[in-house]
Amino acid sequence: MAEAEAVAVYRGLAKIPSVDAGQIHRSGDIITINSSWSQRDLERTSTIKFSRSYMILAEPNKSLKDARVVPVRDASEKHEELLSSFSPCGEYRAVLRKVKNKKGEDQQYLEVWNQKSKVTNVNLTCVDKHGKVYHDAEFGCLNWSSKNDRLVYIAERKQKKTAAFFDRKPSDESEPMKDAPVKGDQFLFRDDWGETMVDKCYPVVCTFDIATETVTVLEGLPEEISPAQASWGPGNNGIVFSALYHEPYKIGAVYCDNRRSAIFHLSLEDNKCSLISPDDDKCCRSPRCSPDGSKVVYLQNDFGGPHKHCKQLMMFDWANQTSSIIIDVVGRADSAESFPGLFVENLPLRCWAEDNMTVYLDTLWRSDQKLISVNTSTKELSVISKSEIYSSWTVVDVSGSLLLARRNTPNKTGQLVICDVSQPSLTGDLEWIVVEDNQQEFSDLSWKLVVLPRSDGLDIEGILLYPAASAGKEEQPPLIVFPHGGPHSSFTTSYYMLPTFFCKLGYIVVLINYRGSTGFGQDYIDSLPGKVGSQDVTDCHVMANHILSDGYGDWDKVIITGGSHGGFISLHMIGQYPDFYKVCAVRNPVVNIAAMVGTSDIPNWCYVEAGLQFSFDSIPSSEIYKQMTERSPMSHLHEVKAPTLFLIGKDDRRVPPKQGEDFYKKLRARGVKTKMLLYPENTHALAKLDAEPDCFINMHKWFQENL
Repeated sequence: MAEAEAVAVYRGLAKIPSVDAGQIHRSGDIITINSSWSQRDLERTSTIKFSRSYMILAEPNKSLKDARVVPVRDASEKHEELLSSFSPCGEYRAVLRKVKNKKGEDQQYLEVWNQKSKVTNVNLTCVDKHGKVYHDAEFGCLNWSSKNDRLVYIAERKQKKTAAFFDRKPSDESEPMKDAPVKGDQFLFRDDWGETMVDKCYPVVCTFDIATETVTVLEGLPEEISPAQASWGPGNNGIVFSALYHEPYKIGAVYCDNRRSAIFHLSLEDNKCSLISPDDDKCCRSPRCSPDGSKVVYLQNDFGGPHKHCKQLMMFDWANQTSSIIIDVVGRADSAESFPGLFVENLPLRCWAEDNMTVYLDTLWRSDQKLISVNTSTKELSVISKSEIYSSWTVVDVSGSLLLARRNTPNKTGQLVICDVSQPSLTGDLEWIVVEDNQQEFSDLSWKLVVLPRSDGLDIEGILLYPAASAGKEEQPPLIVFPHGGPHSSFTTSYYMLPTFFCKLGYIVVLINYRGSTGFGQDYIDSLPGKVGSQDVTDCHVMANHILSDGYGDWDKVIITGGSHGGFISLHMIGQYPDFYKVCAVRNPVVNIAAMVGTSDIPNWCYVEAGLQFSFDSIPSSEIYKQMTERSPMSHLHEVKAPTLFLIGKDDRRVPPKQGEDFYKKLRARGVKTKMLLYPENTHALAKLDAEPDCFINMHKWFQENL
């Protein structure tokens, strides 16, 4: 019965789509919005993508808030689209598509569509100028020139042909010497960028000319860099891009913004590659050119240390060839209302207003996510997402004076909204109109933010989500304590499927932002390394006790769950407080830092979080191994009593499967009830649709069986 109810709840939540991207095009009084959405398809066990378009009909000389929104067409599925991008004029759309040939092999096609039909289609695999085009969020891009005539993207460098020493195949006399196979290199190791990027080794910048259908792999880049996030520079005469340094060797890039990187400009006239960011010993990403091409803004933070940092917003001025700090790092905010520093993964692809001076972006603000405007001339920052209802906002697109955003809360799934920043209300606030009310409000669920000050002046925050009917009742539901991973990440007051799933099944859930979380200032991040397994664990336990003392949850039915570093904390909790937490479920948990240092794609993480210095030639001593082990959950395994479920991705490069498997086997040996599920072809996030629903429902079954 419990299983059937969980399946029904998950099936209902899986039907809710989410907006991934959108682009605004304005022609006179008509505004067109093209948007891309994703949705879980349980029958096909995959996440599908589809598009929706809208027309906003504004009357001349009237406010946008009086305009009428008209859907242009029904939702249309985007079959095998890896990347897509509308041209600046709005008349063309470029698509990178995956298609299987007659042999069942994947081929990549670059297509260009106008409003009537497909006008260009090139099989990039057959052109054979490069390897696969990157379509991930870290490196991938598909950006138009301002003249709508060329595209720029990132692809894998074409590999040299190889042959065995004893290959009897006759040499081809007509084949150029430079293309001749290299004997003995068949099994040459190719260093990649780690978790989710196992096939990404040597990226190159490529352009595509629409008129001539010509692919060009650009030359002139330094050998020691891996280019990413490319776009067109001023006058379309060059390419601006970020690049990771890959010497002396690569370490995992995804979820980590502490890799040495810089911003470059490659001239298409003389193939000269110049450094834009002033210091090549920083971490720089997300370059965005102003509409008039006079400036570039980008994000910057320190190299090394924790895997996430508070960022600087930098600006490069093309006229005087200098960079300046627009927003600096904040150590600690003066109050909860004060700006805590810039915490954002990437800037919006289009973030500049038409004045070539104002930039719009979203940032973590403690446990909220807010929209801000930044005047790059005066360096003035303003919060523009002022709402008593919506606590989490994300910039989707900026065009002229129009700002497209999405907003939600823990019990409201979200809306796509637009405003004209040049038409504020009489009170000075922006007036938003709803483009797509995809919002599903869960009126049976309530939430609140819980703030607990700590003795060092740093707060911990919990986002409490609970069944509305349980409030004030003497008999309380089980409490799920849920710390985030990272450890330097955060939960926001946004809609999340997992806590909603559990609340719909009658649990209370508290999402905990312990000290070390992002969104609170750099001091919060710096407070944790060297104290993992103690500070983070204590914070979560203090929050759990506070929630229970406040009348939420059953003291005898406390559950702990988390993934990655959240799993690390969870296993610590059942070892350090064995009688308090009755049942546990962990996803790809770190269990032994010492054992992970030589197997993870991010060995630097192991050093830093254990409070140690990392260098690329570090050789751990017995004392280092001892310190790492002492901070690990494995050191408390002998105290564990709680039945524990392990959910493990077989292809996880970040936290290798042997981590969870080792803890699982030792619990079995000690007679503690345990179970392990191993998901093939799943990486660290366990995000594939064969794994995610199975994890959710097995967790619920495990909790019910063991409470």
